[in-house]
Amino acid sequence: MADRNRRNPREKSRPAGQTGGRKSAKKEKVNLFPVAVAVAMLVLICWGFSGLMRMTQPSTGEEEPPMPMIGRQPEFFSTIRPETMNGAEVDVVDDPVQVSEYFANTLFVGDNWMHRLMNQRLDDAQVAEYLEKAMFLTNDYYSWDAVRQEFSGGELTLNLYGERVSLVTAVQKTGAKKVFIQLGRMDLIMEETDTALNFVRQSLTALHEALPNTEIVVFTMTPHYSESSTPPINAKIAKYNAGVKAMCTKESGITCIDLAALFPDDGLTEEFCADAEGAGTKLNAAGYLRVVNKLVDTVTSSKRPLTTPVPAATPAPTAAPTQPETTPPPQNAPTTNAPAAGRTPRTS
Repeated sequence: MADRNRRNPREKSRPAGQTGGRKSAKKEKVNLFPVAVAVAMLVLICWGFSGLMRMTQPSTGEEEPPMPMIGRQPEFFSTIRPETMNGAEVDVVDDPVQVSEYFANTLFVGDNWMHRLMNQRLDDAQVAEYLEKAMFLTNDYYSWDAVRQEFSGGELTLNLYGERVSLVTAVQKTGAKKVFIQLGRMDLIMEETDTALNFVRQSLTALHEALPNTEIVVFTMTPHYSESSTPPINAKIAKYNAGVKAMCTKESGITCIDLAALFPDDGLTEEFCADAEGAGTKLNAAGYLRVVNKLVDTVTSSKRPLTTPVPAATPAPTAAPTQPETTPPPQNAPTTNAPAAGRTPRTS
């Protein structure tokens, strides 16, 4: 009893409310764990909802990161265009880069017709892309007769960077592996058709012997405007072309590309003639596009035609023009040629 009485006074002596205060503190303590779990679940729900919204919304060009450039090409240089033929998909190759590389070691030789083809690189970006690496050597009055005489000590009329050279020397100095030749107009003006064809035969035989490792390609002559009476007349041109095609065979080692077949049999129409109201002897841009398309089709088996001229982005540098077109040429006419590579002089 004494002990019990001693404890009771101590318990009574404690400050009032001490025991109750401890119990109250425990009740006010907040458990943060459920709150953290709730916040985390809310974040996860918001993130998932945001991702779902991004997946359902259409994407735009600005939102997509740029694709890596490995294996990609500009659209202009697209190399394959699928087409359907008899239910099967075939590849149509039209690669300006590949065509340009083919013509990198090619020398185009000719008269004023070839000079105007060279100038198309200034006016049409697509032609420039195909022929930018081609070399041109032209003279307004160059002929098969002039080529023939080069092998017998005749006058040299081609001008390669200021040096008078023969066609064989020009090929050797430029390192050309292929030679595309368009001549005959001057021969037909000055001579009968059979004589002109004899000049062609002698020249090609001599060239093939002198350049056995060089591919030689001859162009037929394009006709004049259908109503033109400017010599040589279309009937004479057609007879000449038939003779050229007959002598360019596998046995001769010479290839012929029949450009005349690209145009109507009775001559050029206004669609392809640049001077229908004048002499009617010149191809216009559409005519030369058709010619270039034929070349591309021949050397690369490309099926897609060039349809409309594409303006060139930057003009090529120009040089002094060749002599004006006159028929027949004056005696001892000056001979000025386009440089063989890299420059494209333009005539008015």
